[in-house]
This record gives sequence, structure tokens and C-alpha cells, in this order.
Amino acid sequence: MSNIIDITEELEGGRLDRLLKKQFPQLSHGAIQKMLRTGQIRINGKRIKGSIRLEKGQSLRIPPRTSEEEVPKKKAIYLTQKEKQLLKDLMLYEDKDMIVLDKPSGLATQGGSKTLQHVDRLMEGMIDENGIKPKLVHRLDKNTSGLLLLAKTDKMATYLARAFQEKKIEKTYWAITIGVPKPLEGEIDLPLLKKRGDIGEQMVVDHKDGKKAITRYRVIDHAHKKAAWLEMVPLTGRTHQLRAHCQAMGTPVQGDRKYGRRKDFLKGDDISELMHLHARTLKVPMPSGKIMSFQSPLPDHMKQTFKALGFKETDAKETKP
Repeated sequence: MSNIIDITEELEGGRLDRLLKKQFPQLSHGAIQKMLRTGQIRINGKRIKGSIRLEKGQSLRIPPRTSEEEVPKKKAIYLTQKEKQLLKDLMLYEDKDMIVLDKPSGLATQGGSKTLQHVDRLMEGMIDENGIKPKLVHRLDKNTSGLLLLAKTDKMATYLARAFQEKKIEKTYWAITIGVPKPLEGEIDLPLLKKRGDIGEQMVVDHKDGKKAITRYRVIDHAHKKAAWLEMVPLTGRTHQLRAHCQAMGTPVQGDRKYGRRKDFLKGDDISELMHLHARTLKVPMPSGKIMSFQSPLPDHMKQTFKALGFKETDAKETKP
């Protein structure tokens, strides 16, 4: 490997320290930081910090001994035929910059010690000829279904992450709740704090130490006092925000075992106990100024519940993407 790395459009926007870690996984974080502090790593001949964002056309110089070290090869991950088919089924949209998946309930976004199948693993099947894997730029809870956005380049990952942070990307969720919220339309402004309880970590309302959390909602339809169909728009992005806010209104999401009680779940042959929270729409402003709109169809378990409760999707009066 040469001791000069030219920053291409694909690398633009990414952090320098992350690029170095990717290029030289055998080096510790401390070793990389020391090389930056002592000027062994430079951009266009100048000392830099690891936190800088890379720009197209820059020349990154690294010590020859670093570039010549043997980089241990990452263990290849191969998808099974079943996983390849799953990935194909999830693909809702793809272009040169990003991917939109239609994630089912029950599929985790990222892995853990006991989670072997997840979206991040499936992305191994999307690695391009340069070895770049699509990157997650936001999350959905394991049991939440719907739209999930991924970036195919570092530049787009930086752009989309910033767009989410600056609330430029509009997200709309549909939910079925146990009971009907009052009022039928409004804004929930309740700060949330993560606490550990009997069933693990939960977000709870805490007016003293909680972080600001705001959700706009409206009841599209309801089945007497039994259940409601909500459209929800998170104005902040706290963990489990919509689920915790529904619980705080006294109307937990159907099938939510963390913020609701199974004994209170809606019952019926055609009513599922899977969680009824669905990331329905995304509106994404692109760097060109164009607005990309996406809509996810209802998952089968929510379709069944809609039918059982007499709800009709056409009553939502949505704007088609």
C-alpha cells in the first residue's frame, strides 16, 4: 500500500480517524492518536486532528512503515441463500448513494451477543467492489417495522446523519394503541430518562433529569374505547420515544411487552400480539434539493388487526410519495 492516500468522492465527508481505523485495523486508537499528535500523519503537508472531515482532492500522508505493515484480513461473512432472499425481499429502493429497506418486526437493526441475524449483517451482501458496506444512519427498534435508511458512501452517511440530527428528515409512524388517547389530536411534551427496572432498561417520564422529548399525534380512527389507530410524528429522537409516550398517555402500543402488559393486549383470532408500531413514511431532502418520499406498506400482522377492528387505510388521507 502506498503511503499516500488520495481522498476520493466516496471518502469525502468521513472522519479522518475512522478512515485510519478502517485502513489500519492492527493499530490501536492510542497509536493512531499519537501519530496524529506528532505529525506523522498529515493532510496536504499540514498537521491535523483525527476529528476533521475529509474533503475530495486532499492527499493523506502516512508513515511508510505503517502502510507496509501487514493488515490482518477481516474474516469474510457469507450470507446463506435464505438471507440473500430476505435481503432481496426487504429492498424497497436503491440508487448509487443510498438504500431504503422495509424492515419486518422482529429483525434487529444491529447485532448483539445473542443476536445473530440483523440488518447490519445482511449488508455484508451489499459490499461494493471497493469493499465499502452500506452504513446505518438511524435505527428502528427490533419489533418496530417499516422504513430504514442506509448510506452507500461515507459522504452520504455524513449528510444523512446530519439531516436526521437537524430534523430535516420527516418521519411518520402508524400505531395501534390499547385504548383511545385523549384528546384525539395533540402534542406530547414529556421529558424521558433511561432507567433500569424489573424488565431491563426503560425510558420513563422524568421532569427533573429527563431529556426533552416531543411527539405530535392524531387519532385517525378508533374502535369505540377499545383501540385507536394513531399517526405519530417524533419531533425529537429519544430511544423508545413513541412507545414511552403512548404508555404515558395510558394507551400503550398493542404488542409492546416493555411498555405495556400482555394481559391488557387486544384479544381476538385475527389480532396479533406482535408490536403494532410501523415506520410508515420518510421524506428525505437530497443534496440536489429534490425531496425523496418513501412509503412502507402495512405488515401482514397490522393488516389483520386493521381488518378485525374495521380500520381502512384510505381513511388516513395520506399524500402519496
